[in-house]
Amino acid sequence: MLNAAYTLYEGFAEAQDGLGTFRAAARERLATTDWPHLKTEAWRYSDLKALKAEAFAPADAADAKVPAPLVAGMGQLVFVGGHFRADLSAAPTFAKTLDNADGLALGDDAPALLAALFAGHGLALDVPAGTDGGAFEIIHIAPAEGRSAHARIKVSLAEGASLTLVERFTGDTRAWTNPAMDVTVAKGARLTHLRLIEEGEATLHTGRAHLRVAGGGAYHGFGLMAGGALTRFEAHVRVEGEEADVSFDGVMLAGAHQSHDILTHVTHAVGGADSDQVIRAIAAGKGHASFQGKVTVAHQAQKTDANQSFKALLLDRTARANAKPELEIYADDVKCAHGATVGELDRKAFHYLTSRGIDPATARRMLVEAFMGDALVRLTDETLMETVSTIVAGWMQAHEEGGAA
Repeated sequence: MLNAAYTLYEGFAEAQDGLGTFRAAARERLATTDWPHLKTEAWRYSDLKALKAEAFAPADAADAKVPAPLVAGMGQLVFVGGHFRADLSAAPTFAKTLDNADGLALGDDAPALLAALFAGHGLALDVPAGTDGGAFEIIHIAPAEGRSAHARIKVSLAEGASLTLVERFTGDTRAWTNPAMDVTVAKGARLTHLRLIEEGEATLHTGRAHLRVAGGGAYHGFGLMAGGALTRFEAHVRVEGEEADVSFDGVMLAGAHQSHDILTHVTHAVGGADSDQVIRAIAAGKGHASFQGKVTVAHQAQKTDANQSFKALLLDRTARANAKPELEIYADDVKCAHGATVGELDRKAFHYLTSRGIDPATARRMLVEAFMGDALVRLTDETLMETVSTIVAGWMQAHEEGGAA
């Protein structure tokens, strides 16, 4: 059963209009929900003992220094300890405080239910039909030591709308970040969504997104996991219309004793739509990277085109990587494929580069960047690409003692 700090905690009691029933349903389900463990199939690669053992009471609203935006002039939407801070944000006209549960997913495991239980102080972005919402950065500042953050964000794009969101998770405390995002992409709408996890190596992170994409709609997600002691992200996607286009790319950088885990489940409920996933993992020291990817194609979803690709590069013999790709297909006229490989740095390529006068650290960095290339091709913004490259270079520098070829 759950830690009493959660099942009995009343600090969230001032429920906002429209969220009370939602939160009450989460509390009721939590009462009969066990904490995930390594024998729980979906959590077999993420050990949550630390979360169960420590209280991590929800953080109070607090002040914080807000980092400068990644892209100069980009508006910022600021969360501190899971609380949306309108006073620190440059919010667009279509942003408002989350005040109802329409379109919110309750979830079926303890971390997801806790994210529902503490929903409130959240943000709703409702982009009107035909509107280009522009680009915004959502900055999540980790809570104080020993606290937890449960940010809730709802994103709704009406027909023909577009929006770019860059989520950054920062902070260096022994804390728990447990965000949830609910996304609806209407007919012909387009959402680009990047998640950059740069939290300190003591932070615990369990995030999730529930997405629905209508006909002709497009969603492109990209996730970079570089920080955290334990970092996990789930993407649950339902493709609901013909000519929808869903893509999700990810890079995991797991060093020292870090554990990174990506779980995706794409359901093609209607035919004539595409989905593509490209995940790359680099693990050093005793780092641990895992990918669980499932594609379900319904009986009526003919002409579906779905692909998954996972590759892991181990820089040390002590590092680990796991892959669990799944295809569940009920239609007979589809193109579906998945592939998974785990290997070490190419010694021949490494020695070729070093024999040409390139120092070993630079040679390793070049090979790692080339290995990640497939996961970055849809990242077309030069500034964001440079940001990702800088994070990777910093991570490589921190792990240069390991991974010698």
